[in-house]
Amino acid sequence: VRRHSRGWPGATEAIQARMTTLQNFYYALSRLNVTGVGRTYEYEPDSLTTADLPALWLALPSTDDGQTSNWATACEATVKSRSAQVIIVIEPAGQDTPAPNTRAVLKMMDALETALDALAYPLVEYTMSGGEPIVTALVQYWGVTANVTIRG
Repeated sequence: VRRHSRGWPGATEAIQARMTTLQNFYYALSRLNVTGVGRTYEYEPDSLTTADLPALWLALPSTDDGQTSNWATACEATVKSRSAQVIIVIEPAGQDTPAPNTRAVLKMMDALETALDALAYPLVEYTMSGGEPIVTALVQYWGVTANVTIRG
């Protein structure tokens, strides 16, 4: 598990400990160990170079107190949820052809799915897409996004 330079715990350790704050959740999820990711950012980068790719960051998180959730059960002390979008850019859209970029996106989707499935928290759900272009710093990229929600 990779560690953040400021001492933030790795994804699995922080999520196992509890998602006590949005800040803890955000930094824990941004520390996902996704095979093939070259650089992880704490926030959306101002610019990227080829050496930075593939790169991962998160969109700002959201939360829900669970009052209107279908997750309320007698077994759970809380149904609070935390959600964030994991963003991984792989290559600028103008490079290569669709065939190698499609293969790279599929490979990264598999790697991200493996990392998300390894999160040690009881109720993790996610949706993932590799079909939409990702725009950052005015550049369009091939990449993967996943909307991740942790409840409990």
